[in-house]
Amino acid sequence: IYCQLVKLRTEEAKLNGYDNYYDYIFQENYGRDYTPKDCLYFYQEVKTHLAPLEELFNTQLQLQWPDVLPKPSEEDILPLLQEQLTILSPHFAPAMTYLQVHQLYDIEQRKNKRSGGYTLWFNEINQPFLYSGNDSDFLNLLTVIHEFGHFNAYYQLAQTVNFSQTDLICDLAEIHSQGLEILMLPYYEALFGADNFQWAQLYTLDGLLYSITSGCLIAEFEQRIYENPTMTSTQMEQLMADLEKQYHLLNSGFSKNWTETTHLFETPGYYISYATSAFSAWEIWTESQKDMQQAVKIYEKLLTQSIDNYLDVLKTIGLKSPFAVNSVKNLARQLEDYFSEKYLVEINESAA
Repeated sequence: IYCQLVKLRTEEAKLNGYDNYYDYIFQENYGRDYTPKDCLYFYQEVKTHLAPLEELFNTQLQLQWPDVLPKPSEEDILPLLQEQLTILSPHFAPAMTYLQVHQLYDIEQRKNKRSGGYTLWFNEINQPFLYSGNDSDFLNLLTVIHEFGHFNAYYQLAQTVNFSQTDLICDLAEIHSQGLEILMLPYYEALFGADNFQWAQLYTLDGLLYSITSGCLIAEFEQRIYENPTMTSTQMEQLMADLEKQYHLLNSGFSKNWTETTHLFETPGYYISYATSAFSAWEIWTESQKDMQQAVKIYEKLLTQSIDNYLDVLKTIGLKSPFAVNSVKNLARQLEDYFSEKYLVEINESAA
């Protein structure tokens, strides 16, 4: 089926004057202000500098699910999160209050509920709606933090943006969610408890690093296919296996289960946004290590710019482009220093 889709999409791109479908959707579907050629440079930088770091991170930390899952329960999630968000910044209070008063959420854990999370804008009610379908208190809370980043963005922009006719720029929209996860890290002890908050912080940081490496892996996979649309399914499987090695993600399962990545079928070209936005979220994290109040201001300013071009917005709010020379390399150095000082040394000492 995927091979047939590639063929049909390539024909569509040719009819519209493009060499390949990836170039076509970058411009016509997403209107991005960076190119697939920019992405090739980004992929290589991630493979060189960040992928080995994530492998080291996982090897040394060996994150294991805690015996006692972090709380709170689903009944406590929204009130507790509102309390901590308000401490972070009063900016978040109106959206969280609105969410609860109008019951624009479904975070109940129940049997046969679809897993995962999302936030959608419903034109019928002219409102956003937050959904979390995770079956553990820990993942449910993390998902609500992530999705509230999206909900808050919709809430803040709804007065000036007609979401029935336009939507948020995908590269920026994911910073709303990933960036909020980063800003909430200092409040994890209050959210998850003294016994679990450090583990939860590591889990979040590891997930954000994985968002870059896995995001680039899937994006490069489909880009190379659309640039070579006569690939057979066997050649696609070999390409994925090769990319898993290059991104140090041999345990990701992508080589066996890549057809389960629905974006490849339903929203081609989207996956790179998980990587670019995660890079920008890490930029917010870098700022938060120096000045948390400034990091919050950058995040809040982002929300006023989120229907403009990705790279233009980054420049306006003071964040680096992931495609700039040495941007990825410099981030990798900062992360390596941080993890070595805060976590890896402690783990090595405890192991000794």
